[in-house]
Amino acid sequence: ESATDRAAVEVALCKSWNRWLADIWKQGKGRLRWSCMAPTLSMTDALDQIRWSKENGACAVLMRPIEGQRLLADPYFYPIYDEAQKLDLAIAIHIANGNPWLTDLYNHPVRIASTFHRFRIPTVGAFNDIIMSEIHDVFPKLRFGFIEASAQWLPWVMHEARNRFKTLGRKWPANAIREFGMYVTCENSDDIAYIVREAGEDCLVIGTDYGHTDTSSDVDAIKVFRDRADLSADVKQKILSDNARA
Repeated sequence: ESATDRAAVEVALCKSWNRWLADIWKQGKGRLRWSCMAPTLSMTDALDQIRWSKENGACAVLMRPIEGQRLLADPYFYPIYDEAQKLDLAIAIHIANGNPWLTDLYNHPVRIASTFHRFRIPTVGAFNDIIMSEIHDVFPKLRFGFIEASAQWLPWVMHEARNRFKTLGRKWPANAIREFGMYVTCENSDDIAYIVREAGEDCLVIGTDYGHTDTSSDVDAIKVFRDRADLSADVKQKILSDNARA
């Protein structure tokens, strides 16, 4: 299978998926927003799909933490980031791994443990890569959402990035995560009060993993979250609504 063949297959799959989601959006009369799947192996087709999806209800461009041999800080993806910024679309990074070699490497006998390596760790790494890169300077209005990796790791990664900024002689912003346009889905099993204290209240959105039945699934997440006693009403409003809208 040639690189051209792989790109053609990816383009066809993404087009089909995007049209299916756009049809659901139309049937929902604009209520059900969605993320465009961009065929990153063909940049021309990726940009075409992003523009079409924006016109048909998309609010984000879906990307994986690792796309083939490239990490998300790779300038190869700058045309996608540029187009997303122009169209006011976020970049939605869902736990995944687009690198077959890494996926095979972590496919060890402890099956449930291997998913942590293959999917969650690359997502956390992508968050760190983007913060440490020049992406915010090049695309200052671009927003990123990190989906279904929980948020318990967020204070640790922010602490590490802050220290590395000092090493690089760069100034760490007062509200860094919001300044960088970074948003993270949290789960009710997270210590959310601690995360808010250490990373701020302007970056979290609630995640339900609606439609799945795995470790992240919590169909009643919003109701459970509203009933929490460890967060103020204002913080709950941000996490349930304001941050997601932003």
